[in-house]
Amino acid sequence: GFDEMNNVVARLLTDLTASMRFAGDLNTDLNEITTNLVPFPRMHYLCPSLAPMGPTTHHAHRSNGMNSSVLVKSLFRDCFSPESSLISLGEGCNIRNSSVLACGVFVRGKGIPISDVNSNVARLQSELRMPRWNREGFKIGLCEVNGLDHQSSIMSLCNSEIINSVFEPLTERFYKLYRRKANVHHYTQFCDGGIFDEAIGNLEDLIEEYKGAGM
Repeated sequence: GFDEMNNVVARLLTDLTASMRFAGDLNTDLNEITTNLVPFPRMHYLCPSLAPMGPTTHHAHRSNGMNSSVLVKSLFRDCFSPESSLISLGEGCNIRNSSVLACGVFVRGKGIPISDVNSNVARLQSELRMPRWNREGFKIGLCEVNGLDHQSSIMSLCNSEIINSVFEPLTERFYKLYRRKANVHHYTQFCDGGIFDEAIGNLEDLIEEYKGAGM
């Protein structure tokens, strides 16, 4: 329901700002995130993921007795699975199969060694398709204060070509309506109809830019 949706949004925002509000071995702020994760001005669409996703997952119950390195590896694995994405991606889409321009990884939990985080980031670097001009395009945040419902958690923000799995169906739906000029009259009363052509042209250019940037 809406309560669960609101909780996910609140969790995303609190995790995003946690290292600015609490102590940690490796703090980040919003300026650092935009500087490191947005290599080109127009390509600023970040795909967020969370692990564990909900308060009743196994991480909330077993993290006490789990070795920290095993726990962190499990969190990384879950966070970079399609099920943890907060964006509805196309069928069969997986971040591991797309070009990743840059990626932010933000970990919360008391007693998590930065060495465990770094080793999992290094493993991800070998698994993800990073462009040759940004092979080490990771931003890491580590906050010692855990979230409300989890003793340890991870959030990732990926600037990836996978966002095209959202943009491309959007253009198809747009053209289905626009070819028939469906609903256009509601807008042309107040603006020039050419704004539609300009908007879809910008989106198609953006799609091509994402495809080209990962090479």
